[in-house]
Amino acid sequence: MKSTEDYKGVPYIITLLSASLWTFYGLLKPDGLLIVTVNSAGAIFQTIYVILFITYAPKQKKISTGILAGVFNVGFLGGVVAITLLALHKNSHEKITFVGTLCMALTIGMYAAPLSAMVILGLIYFVVF
Repeated sequence: MKSTEDYKGVPYIITLLSASLWTFYGLLKPDGLLIVTVNSAGAIFQTIYVILFITYAPKQKKISTGILAGVFNVGFLGGVVAITLLALHKNSHEKITFVGTLCMALTIGMYAAPLSAMVILGLIYFVVF
């Protein structure tokens, strides 16, 4: 079969970003070994998923997914790491708070995103019936 069919690569890319950010958070946090362990394993799995997705996607989807992966998982993640390590003061509490807030917002967004589809379906159902 070897096809991505109508699946979108965005959830894999965003989950990779989330796991990578949480791994970075765990590296900043004292005693963050469990956070690093769990999320680095997640980042490895998500990297495999993104690679497989890009491998089996049609050409146009390969290009758009690759660009999106680069923007989020290289550009955005690299920017967060650079800002955290270079621009924020040496105070580790400030760095942990900054990265932790980003991680929290991204995780809430990931779990809330399917609800938006449910709301839209509910509105359609209400209008039709």
